[in-house]
Amino acid sequence: MSQGFNPPSGGSFGSPSGGQSGFGTSQGGFSAGSGNSGGFGGFGAGPAAGGSFGGGDSGFSAPSFDSAPVASRKRGITKAPVEKLIPSLVLASIGIVLNVWLLISDQVATDTSFLIFALAAWVFSGIVGISALSWYFKSLNEKKANGIFSDEPGRKAFFYLTAVALLIAVVWSAFNIAQFFGKL
Repeated sequence: MSQGFNPPSGGSFGSPSGGQSGFGTSQGGFSAGSGNSGGFGGFGAGPAAGGSFGGGDSGFSAPSFDSAPVASRKRGITKAPVEKLIPSLVLASIGIVLNVWLLISDQVATDTSFLIFALAAWVFSGIVGISALSWYFKSLNEKKANGIFSDEPGRKAFFYLTAVALLIAVVWSAFNIAQFFGKL
């Protein structure tokens, strides 16, 4: 009893005439597709032609590569999505306007309304405004991952303008909140 190569029954090696050509038997081994595959026992075109490894009902079947290629998407030049920065810039502007109003109004740092406006400015610019930047970064990462990305100076400057406006609004409102609690 040999454990090596078992020639298939019903055909010869590489013969395009009938039978299953390949290595092993129908209960195990390497099954390389139909007898019409040619080559050395059908070995060259087996898995690509839908053959299976392991034979029988067990094992895995190799995928067939006979299908037509998938049409590729056209990928053009992508740019930073500055439209996603507009909510953050608007919220930073609201925070700055509220802080300016506290500066020029007759409010003093010991009034409760002073604290309410300072907290509103901090929430608008700090929590909501900075959180809204996530839309920009999510879209920016998607655009950088798909296609050629063009980093234009004008779009980069708009991002820096938004970031600086948010920083000014957050720090100024935090200073006003600290002023209120410092004068208690």
